[in-house]
Amino acid sequence: MDVEALPRRFFKTTLQRTVQALKRHRDIFFTDDLGNRPSSIIITTLAAQSYEPRGGLFDVLHHVVEQMPTHVDYKLGRYVIANPVESGENFADRWIGHPARPRRFFEWLEAALRDFTAIAEAHHTDDMLARTAHALGSRPAAAAHDALNADPGVTRRLVVAAPVPAGNERFA
Repeated sequence: MDVEALPRRFFKTTLQRTVQALKRHRDIFFTDDLGNRPSSIIITTLAAQSYEPRGGLFDVLHHVVEQMPTHVDYKLGRYVIANPVESGENFADRWIGHPARPRRFFEWLEAALRDFTAIAEAHHTDDMLARTAHALGSRPAAAAHDALNADPGVTRRLVVAAPVPAGNERFA
């Protein structure tokens, strides 16, 4: 019996997985604050602009979250997240008149950086799974558990993200 390879469209790219993780983290973070939750288009646009191929997923997540604020402009008293396809469209227009939205966006980025760094720095599988459940919910943690246990002969490689110095004002 011949086994046919799955078409490429069935495999998610690292950027797609990064955006998926960011959106899931956003949903957990903003569970009780839906009105200030950043839109998917903002997350996707900033993640795509910040993306650079790197080691593992957590290296990419760390880099993307760290770089996302550099693609948010502040001009004439307004935040600007330019639509890269439609000139003149500002994805941050919903933030006008709602100062909590940009503030909560940057707070979320700080939390995402902390959480993804904590997952990457876990030294034991149980610790990594607990941190994943905290950041992304129990279903993604259970899926990670199942994937790790699917082949006991496969060892898990943790990719450690670069630490962020205390007092970092990058997100201010």
